[in-house]
Amino acid sequence: MGIEDAADLAAFFDPDDFGETLTWDPDGTAAGLATIWIEAHAEIAAGGAGHVSGSRPIASLPITSLPAGGVRGDIIRREATGLRFRIIDIQPDGTGLARIVLEEE
Repeated sequence: MGIEDAADLAAFFDPDDFGETLTWDPDGTAAGLATIWIEAHAEIAAGGAGHVSGSRPIASLPITSLPAGGVRGDIIRREATGLRFRIIDIQPDGTGLARIVLEEE
């Protein structure tokens, strides 16, 4: 049995289980978003010195949860740490989810 609807999908993003709440405030009305926080591997070209390997924060969430008016450059606050992050990219993954690529502000 697969994931059938938004309610089934929401179980994966529940902050009481796997999820984590982020606050996104694109239009002055703060929205608490249920996400899955990921510290994804990132490799960055360092000119003639090769590559530098590290991690990049990513929040995964259902596309239907994205706040209206949310765009690159907006700020998200991670409730678990209070840290603020700037949105670098919003990447729909073709399955109804989006990856929000972040950098610490």
